[in-house]
Amino acid sequence: ILMTNLHDEDSEDILLAAKLLSKHHLVMVVSLQEHLLTTLDEMDIADTDNALLYAGMHLFSENRKKMLGKLKAQGIIVVDATYKNMHIKLLHEYLQLKRSGRI
Repeated sequence: ILMTNLHDEDSEDILLAAKLLSKHHLVMVVSLQEHLLTTLDEMDIADTDNALLYAGMHLFSENRKKMLGKLKAQGIIVVDATYKNMHIKLLHEYLQLKRSGRI
């Protein structure tokens, strides 16, 4: 299990590490979501500063989704979670892996 907070500058390193590890191991990447991403849809864009913040957060969010998609395309198990629901998502993924016979 590789726990991280995905950022653009780390994407190639994470992809490479997951690919190398997956040759001999069942790899799961757990990405901790930034709290601000959970409030993106509720943001009040009342001024230029908030509009710029929203645009930057939206770009960051889209890049994260692409990165997680690339990991999934490599066959890597991906869990995307906030600190509040990480334990639930990890347990859910573990139970799915058990049911599927992968572990």
